[in-house]
Amino acid sequence: MVIRITWGKLRAGAWGDFERTYRATVVARGKNVKGLRGRWLAQDAGDQDTGFAVSLWDGLPAMQAYEQSPLYAELVAPLQPFFVGEYRTYRCQVKYAGGTAASGARPRPARRAAVKPKKGSRASTSPRRRRRPAGRSR
Repeated sequence: MVIRITWGKLRAGAWGDFERTYRATVVARGKNVKGLRGRWLAQDAGDQDTGFAVSLWDGLPAMQAYEQSPLYAELVAPLQPFFVGEYRTYRCQVKYAGGTAASGARPRPARRAAVKPKKGSRASTSPRRRRRPAGRSR
């Protein structure tokens, strides 16, 4: 798996317009891309004019095919005017993804917590027996 992380600085006060444009282009039209597992857009908590676009890919070939596609050029073009010089993309090989959808692990159903009977209650002294269907013997 590969993660593509793009960091960029936007024009002052442009985040709202940038996010609307991102949703209208990348989210709306770029969701059924072969090899794409997920996307995230994150605004920096310390500098509201900077943020990250993160995408998770099956592998480098799928990500590179997307980056070189006409669709990618169409999706990125409307976003370019928001950036002010500083813009950087990192491509990272995933080395660990524990317990997440990214790791390929399936979520397990929650287990029921064992309920301990109150001290002195009937349940604590007699075992619970399963009822057998009528007509069956031991």
